[in-house]
Amino acid sequence: MLKRISNLTKKLPEHRKLNQLYKHINRIALAFGHDTKVVSEMKDGTQMQVDLSTRTERLSFYTGKYDTFFISAIKTLFRTEGCFLDIGAKLVFTQ
Repeated sequence: MLKRISNLTKKLPEHRKLNQLYKHINRIALAFGHDTKVVSEMKDGTQMQVDLSTRTERLSFYTGKYDTFFISAIKTLFRTEGCFLDIGAKLVFTQ
């Protein structure tokens, strides 16, 4: 269910008030037992494992964006079949 909702919310234009909507949707889903750790499809086609209990990662789940400048820089610096380790990172990034 949350995956369908996030697919819709990723199509919405950016607006600061949407963060409150995501927060409430998330609170309801977690109250009904949805897992906090999910894999999210980003707008650039990559996937990230996110924790919906944190604000930053929740926002990435619903918008499909996370540090777009740094992610695009990493993608241009490394081959597709290569491996990139961000030691100490809380997020998992796969291409």
